[in-house]
Amino acid sequence: MNGLLLATGLAFARRNVGEAMHRTMLGVAAYVILLVCALIATGFFTAAGFMYLVETLSAIQTCVVIAGVYALIGVIGFLVLLLMRNRRHQSTTPPAIMPAAGSADISASEGFPGGIASIGLLAAAGYLMGRSMTRKR
Repeated sequence: MNGLLLATGLAFARRNVGEAMHRTMLGVAAYVILLVCALIATGFFTAAGFMYLVETLSAIQTCVVIAGVYALIGVIGFLVLLLMRNRRHQSTTPPAIMPAAGSADISASEGFPGGIASIGLLAAAGYLMGRSMTRKR
């Protein structure tokens, strides 16, 4: 009976991990497409701005203006990310207090095979992680 629970837990964990990896890869692909499109749009916007400024300023002055704009955007972005990081560290909650070593779960003391299922789930997750790291691409 315990072997059946373990096998069921492993199959369930493998399916869930596979689905989670698939969703994650789709999300990453969407962000990559968005980033590539944003970079291309930024390039064309920069070229248009350069061509417009060359008509009113010299080429050297235009390059200085565009470099200054990008430097300003970079500094502002850096400061925003730095502030977000500091707020994130301040808002973290302290870790939960662990129960005493002598206390035991009621369901575990009544013979419920939850411990075996959790070990099976951990083993399945470890197996899938190891397999994904060693797979030749």
